[in-house]
Amino acid sequence: QGRMPHTVAVLGAMATDAENALDLLCPQELDFQPSAQTARTFRSRGWAGSVILTSIAALALFKVSRPFDRVHETGTPVQYSAVGASEALHFDCGPDANLLQPGSGDAVNFKCMGPPGMCTAASGRCDGVANCEDGSDESGCGPVSSATAAAPEAAGVAPAAVDAPTAPFSGAVPVSMPEASAAPPAPATSVPATAVPVAAPAGAAGTAVGVPIGTGGVPPTLPAAGTTERPKLLAGPLVKVPPDGGDPNWGCGLLGDIPGITQDGRVTAETQRMIDALKGSSSFNKVSFWNWNLAPMTEKSFGTEHKEHLSSEFIFMPEQWGAQVVEDKYLRPAGQPNFLDSSGNPCPAEMATILLGSNEPDIAGSCMGNMFGKCSRACSDAEVAAGDCPAAYLDKDLPPALPNSHGGCNCWEFSHATGVGYWPFKGCAGIQPLPQMWNDAQCVDVVMDAWKKTAAIAVAKGYRYLTTPLVAVDIDYAKRFIEKACGCSGGQCSCTEAACGCPVYVVFHFYAYDCSPKGSGGYANLQRRLDGVKAIMDRYKFVKGAIINEIGMLNCAPTDKDPICVPNSGNYPAAKVAGNSCPATKDLPKGLATFIEGIFDLVIAAKTSDGKPVVKGVSWFNANMDGGTYNLQLFSRNGSINANGEAYMQGCTRWGKATGASKQSRSS
Repeated sequence: QGRMPHTVAVLGAMATDAENALDLLCPQELDFQPSAQTARTFRSRGWAGSVILTSIAALALFKVSRPFDRVHETGTPVQYSAVGASEALHFDCGPDANLLQPGSGDAVNFKCMGPPGMCTAASGRCDGVANCEDGSDESGCGPVSSATAAAPEAAGVAPAAVDAPTAPFSGAVPVSMPEASAAPPAPATSVPATAVPVAAPAGAAGTAVGVPIGTGGVPPTLPAAGTTERPKLLAGPLVKVPPDGGDPNWGCGLLGDIPGITQDGRVTAETQRMIDALKGSSSFNKVSFWNWNLAPMTEKSFGTEHKEHLSSEFIFMPEQWGAQVVEDKYLRPAGQPNFLDSSGNPCPAEMATILLGSNEPDIAGSCMGNMFGKCSRACSDAEVAAGDCPAAYLDKDLPPALPNSHGGCNCWEFSHATGVGYWPFKGCAGIQPLPQMWNDAQCVDVVMDAWKKTAAIAVAKGYRYLTTPLVAVDIDYAKRFIEKACGCSGGQCSCTEAACGCPVYVVFHFYAYDCSPKGSGGYANLQRRLDGVKAIMDRYKFVKGAIINEIGMLNCAPTDKDPICVPNSGNYPAAKVAGNSCPATKDLPKGLATFIEGIFDLVIAAKTSDGKPVVKGVSWFNANMDGGTYNLQLFSRNGSINANGEAYMQGCTRWGKATGASKQSRSS
């Protein structure tokens, strides 16, 4: 700041690389960002090209109406990566460009489909270089893949997918993009107008139940220009990762916004009471936390503000939501405290040494929001072109809406899907290939190749443990993933280490229905899944156990297909029940508190043939009617712990005593 624009030209005469000149002058503050193709074009002209390019930057600086130190709404300086020439040239949109719809642009900026709030220069649109982190600035510009080119659109099948970008994120990547920007979504309090259709997404993407899409982080600290230094994702120095005994109990966890914790980790007495009860179930003497992302969310996404503030008594478990290769620059080093959250602020929690796999690839799932349980797939290009692609909105307070006659909707513009099984995946045939992946050898190879690359990145950053994909219903899906990743045949496996991509934890989700865990078979379904994991552990002794990181109650009548159903369709519709939670019933005399007690009874009793605990981690779905659930929050609006929270605390304490986890704690 205070540096005069004419300095750009001076630097241009001194530097041999135009991009380095820009980095030296203003690595974070420039509003102007040339596309990588533009930079290479001018650089090929030698010294004169450097002067031209840097002079263009100087002219852009004169036009900047905002201060040089552009910041997020939270006040955190935006930081960009310059790891190499192919690095994505994307930046925070700022207040003006943020008015654009994702996947659209104006004469100056193009707004990326993701991460939320990121833009690239309009000149970079369709220039052959993925400037957006998710590659959406190149979507619809290239050749069509032959994998799905012959799919029959008349039958409601999605069209051919454009080759996936080189740097996808865990968000929807559109097949093609309209040149005109769509109208902004209507306010959350009103019924949305018909959305201008944009093309269906291609590639495994989106987010899980109740959580906005995102990579879980902002671009990390910028290394010095011309170096190969890796991005820094810590607010402090690296520390030695403490030992965990090799077979830790991850204990009770939380997800969702937790009241009573500030950005810098200060905790109210009431929230501390919850923390103290839960951490006794963990070998680390910490409360686990996860959120379908690579770091805690502390920013707005899809109009919702997230305040996932954690204290030093939390351990954050990152997840690679999609089936594609994890982004190296966004995966924080394992075992470290004070890493950066999604807004670039230091988080006092510790980054876990476990990396969770992709989210719910075993089911197709649904689009979230006002079409939940009804929209079962993304629209085809033909449906988009015909204007037969109604938009789903994430706001659950809007009136319910319907997809088209084929069950398709626009699930990428104003909403997102429950899991990765909803989307196509590059290299796999069909519009929703992952649930049937084991019937397609080529698809299996593509998915496993991406997973092994993710594993290599994770191990290089200190991660000790990997998990299976987070399955919604099918434990056999997780078993087959272990056998393929670990090279198992006839009960013998060629590799059981993270370095080769071998998962040692089975992760699954569990929901009962309609406040009737006995009558609807909920408890029985959980027991079957626990028995399935027990069988895996008995056969493959290196598998350490199960992590059940979504547990809750669905607000709908039971379904035998998968945990996707139409809200308020059961005997106890949340919309008509006080507090939108389960009332006292024959199955649940104390409401959801009884359900929580029953869950821990089964968790504590689950043992392998040689007496080892089957379950190593649990997380209650601490959210309010997200993803078709009842109000499952553990805290009241005033921040006090409610009856469900008290039951969860008591269950976690019981479990900790049963496993002796608190005695194993390295911190207690």
